[in-house]
Amino acid sequence: MHLVNDVRIIQLWNTYKVLGKLKYINLSHSQNLVRTPDFSGTPNLERLVLEECTSLVEINFSVGDLGRLVLLNLKNCRNLKTLPESIRLEKLEIFILSGCLKLKSFPEIEGKMNCLAELYLGATALSELPASIENLSGVGVINLSYCKRLESLPRSISRLKCLKTLDVSGCSKLKKLPDDLGLLIGLEELHCTDTAIRTIPSSVSLLKNLKHLSLRKCNALGLQGSSSSFFPWLQEKSHGQKFMGINFHNLSGLCSLTNLDLSDCNISNGGILCNLGFLLSLVELNLDGNNFPNIPAASISSLTRLKVLALAGCRRLEIFPELPPSIEKLYADECTSLKSIDQLTKYPMLRTVSLRKCHQLLKDKRHASILDSLWKHMLKELSMMGGRFSIYAPGVEIPEWFTHKNSGASISVALPKNWYTHDFMGFAICAGFDMKTPFILSCVNYLQTFQGLGMRCQFTCHDGSFSEVSSSFGLIGSENHLDLGHTFLGYLSFDSLWWAFEHMVYSPNNWIQFEFGASNENPVIKGLGVRLVYKNDINDPE
Repeated sequence: MHLVNDVRIIQLWNTYKVLGKLKYINLSHSQNLVRTPDFSGTPNLERLVLEECTSLVEINFSVGDLGRLVLLNLKNCRNLKTLPESIRLEKLEIFILSGCLKLKSFPEIEGKMNCLAELYLGATALSELPASIENLSGVGVINLSYCKRLESLPRSISRLKCLKTLDVSGCSKLKKLPDDLGLLIGLEELHCTDTAIRTIPSSVSLLKNLKHLSLRKCNALGLQGSSSSFFPWLQEKSHGQKFMGINFHNLSGLCSLTNLDLSDCNISNGGILCNLGFLLSLVELNLDGNNFPNIPAASISSLTRLKVLALAGCRRLEIFPELPPSIEKLYADECTSLKSIDQLTKYPMLRTVSLRKCHQLLKDKRHASILDSLWKHMLKELSMMGGRFSIYAPGVEIPEWFTHKNSGASISVALPKNWYTHDFMGFAICAGFDMKTPFILSCVNYLQTFQGLGMRCQFTCHDGSFSEVSSSFGLIGSENHLDLGHTFLGYLSFDSLWWAFEHMVYSPNNWIQFEFGASNENPVIKGLGVRLVYKNDINDPE
């Protein structure tokens, strides 16, 4: 039965009906449907979809006994207030209640519901879950995001050995996690963004399979200014202060953790971060928006698998910590106290550096030469690997190294005859911006959605036809406008462009002109630069 968007439906049937062969009902977007019928006569029903039935107030109690039901979708039934007091749905695999804004209670679970794999309760009015949640022994995903009234999780949730993802992001009244959360031995993702959590229970160190831990915007974590407010089992000293806590295994217990988000956690004491050095599996670390002036060297440098470090908005940070040689991306926009970047030339894999609004750097008379050295270091270390790399930093000068220059938002380069040889590597591009208005181009990177510099490259052939590719280089930051001038330096390997055109032309030497420009409308570009990069440029960047 498929009656999607039928606004005439107020209810399906008034009296008891036997519909033994009925397996599927979809009444999604039936905006006048107020209540469901008695389903006792549909024992073989497998899928019940009532998504966005915005007038639906109650679900008939008989739903709770549909033994063959596999999918129950009540997403965005925003006026739904009640469910059956109890449910016994042995075959149910997916249960969706997200967006049921007035739903205040979740049914008791009678008997085992081993088949349930995904439970979505986000943006409901639930203040608690029943202890019988433990009967969902096979559940892999529980999403409680933005349940604004949720104050606690039942201890029994820790008995869900198959649970892989637990999301309580946006539960602004949730102050603590269950003490025995570490019993969730299968947990891989724990999302606690924007909650009132003040401590992380010591048992978390038992989560050997945890890969992603997000504590973003957990402001209460940093209030005490000591590591005990984060991980109370750690005992460390910093600046003569002893951090009190349980003498427990260090963070090394989280041996699978690859992503850690501690952004906007009100961390003002960099000493708290000493223990990060035990997280040897970390690949991405987000410390955006914190207040520490420095980061202990050992805390980051020992993370030999770390590829992405985000420090954007750390306004008191004066100098970068020692980084591991594995680092590939460094986002430090709006680090307004940052004084120097000269140490960045030490890292052979570094391919993205974003320093937007780091205007303190301009006070260093060596800034232009340091930036130039960093660029040539990246060119030498990375261009043979292909792909792309980029730097974004204060200043609007186009370095002399760029052989083709032009003012305005685009530049055309006449390609010499037989310009493409086996020694050709790619295109180096540069843009000087004097930003006066915002610009946005949304993309997704390792850490989050971000704003970007839109870019287009166009190649014109002998016959007048042309080929075009659009791309973007990402920028991270809460604000997308620049108050002073900035320089963008980027490199595109030819391999990264050729794949888009190889079916259009026989040889790159058919191209006689290359045009590069910003695809965004708003940035005020003071100048552009381009250079064709060959192997001898890499061996001798000067």
